[in-house]
Amino acid sequence: MIARSQQTSITCHIVATPLRAPEGDLREAIDAFDRAFSEGGLEEFADLLAEDAHLLVHQEETMIGKEAIVAAFAQVFEGFDTSRYEPRYDVIDVHGDDGYVLGSFDETLAPREDGPSIRIRGRVVQFWRREGDGNWRIVRLLTSRSAPDEFEA
Repeated sequence: MIARSQQTSITCHIVATPLRAPEGDLREAIDAFDRAFSEGGLEEFADLLAEDAHLLVHQEETMIGKEAIVAAFAQVFEGFDTSRYEPRYDVIDVHGDDGYVLGSFDETLAPREDGPSIRIRGRVVQFWRREGDGNWRIVRLLTSRSAPDEFEA
């Protein structure tokens, strides 16, 4: 039997730790991806792709594997100035080590040689995975047009 006359004192210390939004570090990877695309930074772009990544582009066969995707984007970056790329994200959702992103974009690809610029408006879906090294990488990238391409002189 416990005597009621004895008092027990418990001391609690609460330490406030700032919490990051679940999508915080994924958002950093998304920003790095957007920056790499708009700057034509092929190495930075490649670093954000998983080895088993898939690229699904409007009216194209699916590209499978980091190497194939990087080769395709090397041609884009070599042939066009991609700096006029403006993404907008509606959803960034993280579930453990998986994340997905839904958004839209407006970009103008300006040829590095002669020819008209191409304005492309589209939608994007990105599936990301946090890999063993702690870095987020794209495992699926899907894009589609939301309007006909416009050619600018």
